[in-house]
Amino acid sequence: DARNFSCLLSRIGVSRTINLQVLPEPPADVSISIEGDIIEKGDDYVMVPESSTVTLTCQPNNKVSSRYVLGDFNVDGESVFSDEMYSEEMSMDDPNARIYFWEAIDDDSNYEGCYMRIREVSMHDARNFSCVLSQIGVSRTINLQVLPKPPADVSISIEGLTGWKI
Repeated sequence: DARNFSCLLSRIGVSRTINLQVLPEPPADVSISIEGDIIEKGDDYVMVPESSTVTLTCQPNNKVSSRYVLGDFNVDGESVFSDEMYSEEMSMDDPNARIYFWEAIDDDSNYEGCYMRIREVSMHDARNFSCVLSQIGVSRTINLQVLPKPPADVSISIEGLTGWKI
């Protein structure tokens, strides 16, 4: 909606009108994706089976020098480095940990992105994720949905096929 705003400075008798126009939001400069054992994927959600492994990727949409860029993932609006559930494992910097974070720079010193792997995804990981690249911007939010495993004594059969992954 366009609106006109005016200001009158009474002591000097000057009036100025400004036309304010609301422009559509520009596309984000940062992309987020979740890869792994995907059951279903939509524009703003990804559904994965419990106990699977997923990797979150945060990348700039354009080449940018790595000189001033730092990446971070947000979970439910808070940095994973300070989130109660993830912060301890994030500080371990252990590639074998359940949660592992790393950043990548190409041979020309351009920032390629940051990554976060979650092994053994649990129902507690079903949260909203976004990412931030300093000096660049914030990505959209993706909801990670976790489909629970059926009990061990339950089997699903579809047209003669058995198993739980559909």
